[in-house]
Amino acid sequence: MRTGPTILHVDLDAFFAAVEQRDRPELRGRPVIVGGSDPTQRGVVSAASYEARKFGVFTPMPTARARKLCPKLVVLPGDFEKYERFSRLMFSYAYDFTPLVEVGSIDEGYLDLSGCRRQAPLAVAESMRRAI
Repeated sequence: MRTGPTILHVDLDAFFAAVEQRDRPELRGRPVIVGGSDPTQRGVVSAASYEARKFGVFTPMPTARARKLCPKLVVLPGDFEKYERFSRLMFSYAYDFTPLVEVGSIDEGYLDLSGCRRQAPLAVAESMRRAI
């Protein structure tokens, strides 16, 4: 049996859209993108909710194309200060399990769970998933 480090890769899919849906319950279950919301300017989709993805809306698709694919699309401007706050909160929770956390980006990081004795790695992953 091979032993070595146990690394948990945390990657929050649709991060910006998910944060918006968390903060605005009326958006839950609706197709949402965060991206260029000014119709006079060119913009791209920065994040697409799972509901928007069902219509073929993905990053970094032009916002105009996303609107054509999904006429009921909710288009929101980004609030990057809010996303950074949520990211810091999320990664601060990761330190409850291990001091070995490497943040890769605002919505992605790695936790070395090799020394984690309180919970099995799969239990840590599930606990984080539920909390986030």
